[in-house]
Amino acid sequence: MDNGIVGHAYVFTYTPLALESTQNLVQSLGDELVGQTLAPVEFETLFARRLRLLGRTGLVTIACAGLDMATWDALAKLHDLPLAALLDGRVKPVPAYDSHNMDGEEIGLLRAGRAMEAGLRAIKMKIGYRDLAEDCHIVELIQRQIGDDIALMVDCNQSLSVPEVMHRIRTLQPYGLAWVEEPTLQEDYAGHARIRATGGMPIQMGENWCGVGEMQWALDANACDLVMPDVMKIGEMAGRLKAATLAELRGLPMSSHIFQEISAHLLAVTPTAHWLERMGLADRILRDPCNSRMSPPLCPTPLVPECLGRSRRWRVTSRNEVCLRAACSGFCCARLRVVFGRPVAANQGTSILCLCERRGSPAARRPSAVFGNYAARPSRACLRARTVRDGRALSRRSAAAI
Repeated sequence: MDNGIVGHAYVFTYTPLALESTQNLVQSLGDELVGQTLAPVEFETLFARRLRLLGRTGLVTIACAGLDMATWDALAKLHDLPLAALLDGRVKPVPAYDSHNMDGEEIGLLRAGRAMEAGLRAIKMKIGYRDLAEDCHIVELIQRQIGDDIALMVDCNQSLSVPEVMHRIRTLQPYGLAWVEEPTLQEDYAGHARIRATGGMPIQMGENWCGVGEMQWALDANACDLVMPDVMKIGEMAGRLKAATLAELRGLPMSSHIFQEISAHLLAVTPTAHWLERMGLADRILRDPCNSRMSPPLCPTPLVPECLGRSRRWRVTSRNEVCLRAACSGFCCARLRVVFGRPVAANQGTSILCLCERRGSPAARRPSAVFGNYAARPSRACLRARTVRDGRALSRRSAAAI
């Protein structure tokens, strides 16, 4: 805004191929907000009206969510409040688990050891290896490392057929896993219900629900025991708050999916809050990442702007940033800056889009109400539109051919 208050957010496109399209959507949708009062709920209504025929799915959902999160952050900063307090809650400790990949033995044991050293009381790992014996071997190996006092969850990433999952779950039952996440195709609610009916372990899903309607359909189909909607996909902040109410009505524990910085605030106002997923998705563009301040075994209050107005570290120097007029109040206009960020993991070729602060305004150096005293790193971290594949840096033009 013209008074220097700036909202911060980032979005995750899963593939660098979607970065430029998402940036264009953010810019076009942001232009629609210029001249509007800074009222995020009204923006949600505006997007719904303007996008009714196009539909709010896919990249449109991602772009809307990025702008929505940034405007909520700007509103919280305007009122000098953490986001949780603005939502009539308070910032409080949130149980967090460490989220791992399909790491294999050596890396899996190393990451499990680091999570234990950090004092975390739960770990999630990905399974769905070539055969059941390999799944059992890695689960047993990690469980032996962490012991019985630390919960172990597994994520199949939609990789298995319904009959195969049912067979594997029966075999994995003795390990007492805390949940099995997305065991089969996420849109196969009937399949999830069949898997759940086999009993033995709680079924977790929700990160790919695109809107609260899809959550409702899944719950009506008895597809899961636990829910974890993604704030970027569920329908912006309004959708996430509706999802929390729906989970409360159904008596279902709700966890978060990535976006740990804003999710810590949202879980603080979620009646059935369960676990915060700790995954440093934005660590490469944050000077002081959330997971470096988590106080084991909880994520306490790293997002509270306790030194609001005293930080002087906010600055972005990347040359390939696009200034975007995005949100307004009746007397002042907000600017967002769209930055092509580093890929999250070099071997996956995935990238994020960061919406961060305008450079040059003294008040823009104030900490974010969502990200606390965090700042985007200088240009070496806020890279130009580049991605990495097989360890090699590629230009945007080369990346488009991947």
